Amino acid sequence: AAKNISFDIERGDIFGIISSPAARKWVGIAILTLFYIANMLGMDVMAGLQKVMTWLLIGALLLFSIIGVFKIDLPIFDFTNSNFMPYGIMQFDNGVLTGGFFAAVFTFIGSTYGYGNVLGFGGQSKNPKKDIPWVMVMSAIIIAVLYVGVTIVAAGVMPIEEYGSSITLVYTAQKVLPLPLFIAFIVCGPVMALGTTLNASFSFSAITLAKACEDGWLPKKLAKKTEKGSFVWLNTILYGIGLVPMLFNFGVYTLVNQFSLLYTSVILVYLFAFYKLPDKFPKAYKASLPISIPCYKAICIVSIIIALLIVVKAAISMSTTIVVCSLVGLVVCIVLALWRTKTGDVTIYDSVWSDDEEENK
Repeated sequence: AAKNISFDIERGDIFGIISSPAARKWVGIAILTLFYIANMLGMDVMAGLQKVMTWLLIGALLLFSIIGVFKIDLPIFDFTNSNFMPYGIMQFDNGVLTGGFFAAVFTFIGSTYGYGNVLGFGGQSKNPKKDIPWVMVMSAIIIAVLYVGVTIVAAGVMPIEEYGSSITLVYTAQKVLPLPLFIAFIVCGPVMALGTTLNASFSFSAITLAKACEDGWLPKKLAKKTEKGSFVWLNTILYGIGLVPMLFNFGVYTLVNQFSLLYTSVILVYLFAFYKLPDKFPKAYKASLPISIPCYKAICIVSIIIALLIVVKAAISMSTTIVVCSLVGLVVCIVLALWRTKTGDVTIYDSVWSDDEEENK
C-alpha cells in the first residue's frame, strides 16, 4: 500500500520520487534554502518554526515507540542468543570501522551534542541562568527516552539483515504503523528531524560567530544584522557551507564521523579547561558548583576519556586521507586563532548573558 503513494521501500528511501542522486541533491538544496530564508526573517520566525517542528518530531517518535513496543517479537534482551550483537564489538572493512557495538554507542553519543547548543541562545533568553540549565537537563532526558525507545522497537520488530543498506526507520514504520499513521510518521519523524537540525544550526552558529566578531576574532562587519535581527553575512556563509556536501555528494556516514572528529576535538579543549577550573578560579568554583573538587575532577577525567574514544572511533571510521585533511584543517584554525590572539584587537567576554559588558570582560 505504501508503494502506491510514492514511498519506495525497496531502496530504503522515504519518497520514491527523490530516489535518484540528482533529485536528492536538488531537494536537499531546496530544504536548506527554506531554512536559510526562515532564519533571515528573524528569531521569532525561526523559533516559532522550531517549536512546531520539535513537537511534531517528539510526537512521531513517541507514537512509533509506544505502538511498536507491542509488536516486538525478537529476543533483543536475550544476551545468550546467537544473533545478539551480530557484528560484535567492532567490525572492520578494509581497515575502516564500519559497524559493531563500539561504533553504535559512540555514534549515538555524537548525535546528542546538539542539545548543548542551547547555550548559544543565552543572550536571547528571558532568564538564561534559570532556563538554560533546565532546558539542557530536560533535553538530555527526552533524548535518552526517545532514542532508546526507537532503538528497541527498530531492533525488536525485524532482524538487522532485513534493513539491508537502509539507514532509515521506513521499513520498521511500515510494519509497525497502519497506513495513515505511517504517512504521518514519515512527515513528522525523519522530515522534522532534518528540519529541526538545519533550522537550529543556522541560528546557533550565526549567534556564536557573531560573538566571535564582537570579541575581535573575526571581522566585525560579518556580524551585520537586518531590521529583523538576522545576521546577513554569517547566515549566507553558513548557507554556502551547507551547500558543499550536497553539491559534491558527500556520504552521510562520512559527514557524521567527520563532524564527530572535529567537534569532539574542540570539546576536548573545553574539558581540559574545565578540569583546571577549580585551580584557576577557586572562588568562582566554590560559589557556583556544590560538589567536591575530587568528585568534579573525576567527572572531568571520565568525560575526557569518553571524548578521546569518540575521536578514535571517528578516525578509524574514515579513510586516512579524510582524517589527515580534517586534522590539518583543525590545526590551521588553531594556529590562526593563536596568531589572532597576539596580533588582533581581541577582547574576550566571559558571558553573553549580561548587558554589562565591562563587568564581564
